[in-house]
Amino acid sequence: MIGIEKLVLKIENPAKIRNALAASGPCPLRVAFDLDETVQKIVESKGEVGEVILSRIQNMKKEKIDDITLACFCYILEKLNYKKATPKIVDLLVDLIEEKDIVFSQHFAAHTIKILTGQKDLDLVNYAYSQEEIDEIITKFKASLKSKGR
Repeated sequence: MIGIEKLVLKIENPAKIRNALAASGPCPLRVAFDLDETVQKIVESKGEVGEVILSRIQNMKKEKIDDITLACFCYILEKLNYKKATPKIVDLLVDLIEEKDIVFSQHFAAHTIKILTGQKDLDLVNYAYSQEEIDEIITKFKASLKSKGR
């Protein structure tokens, strides 16, 4: 587990994710994650990495985690198909809507929620979502919780 924690801490510095700082949008950033060796090692590790990442997301309010890092965390949770993360990612997305200096992570959070909850109309070209689409994603998730009696 300590090895995974070290890898997760490494990607908290976006400069350590190959080509991430050069990304001009969610799609090029996703390609950077696809090609980064450290990110792929984390995805391949499976196991408890989901919990490590959720813990880091929980700490987001206590410490400023970089936008690209949050996007990467969402990417990894999506790749792990870590459905347990969905409520936390929804909470994160609600918080990100208020942030003015966020460029990428709200799109990654929205896409991850859509994947983990089986929502349709994925943007598989740009991986970008409008504010209206993000609001709809959150509403659909909350409605699904109500229908399940949670």
